[in-house]
Amino acid sequence: MFEYGLVPDNFTVPFVLKACSALSAVEDGRKIHLQVMRTGWERDVFVGAALIDMHAKCGCVENAREIFDKISVSDTVLWNSMLAAYSQNGKQDESLALCSKMVLAGLWPTEATLVTVISASADIAALPQGRELHGFAWRWRFESNDKVKTSLLDMYAKCGSVKAAQNLFEQLREKRVVSWNAMITGYAMHGHSNEALDLFEKMRKEAKPDHITFAGVLSAWSHGGLLDKGWLFFESMVRDYHIEPTI
Repeated sequence: MFEYGLVPDNFTVPFVLKACSALSAVEDGRKIHLQVMRTGWERDVFVGAALIDMHAKCGCVENAREIFDKISVSDTVLWNSMLAAYSQNGKQDESLALCSKMVLAGLWPTEATLVTVISASADIAALPQGRELHGFAWRWRFESNDKVKTSLLDMYAKCGSVKAAQNLFEQLREKRVVSWNAMITGYAMHGHSNEALDLFEKMRKEAKPDHITFAGVLSAWSHGGLLDKGWLFFESMVRDYHIEPTI
């Protein structure tokens, strides 16, 4: 493009930065960042969001925050990018704190906002924050959103509120693999081995299990002390589902 004498604009740059993110090509991303600074596109919301995403996926979350702070326009896309940047880099507390600032700034959260921060509270087993987000989700009219419900059931399951997770699971209109996995893993994690295995049998009739499903099921067999059956499931995973064991 440069060879043809064309100058990239605010539509070009985000796509190139996405390529850098996908390849974890931080040096290439930094070179593009320098070019962006020279053209003045750094303060554009969509370019800024792409820069934040690129730095976050390359582990440079402090650089991502610097870019976020430079952009004066408040836009949900930009805030979502920074929330995800913190969550992806193990800074869940910062993600939750930034979400509070976002609400105080008068911005209306989206599905992506809620899924990100609910997952952040799940990762650190922050049940009070998770419950607060559950209340916000209902007040913001996301009560019928299956992706938000799945994030909430995962949060409750990881925090030990298995009954709350089960209630949300039963409310789902469409149960995707990630929903089944969250519930099975939640049961297994808190010693409800029989419930986890019963749910796995139901899942097999409606969805195809993946490696996360089997990690949860094997954990259930482990808690139940049923070594022989666990071994049979492990063999079935490879033989019947063609899932090669990872670490």
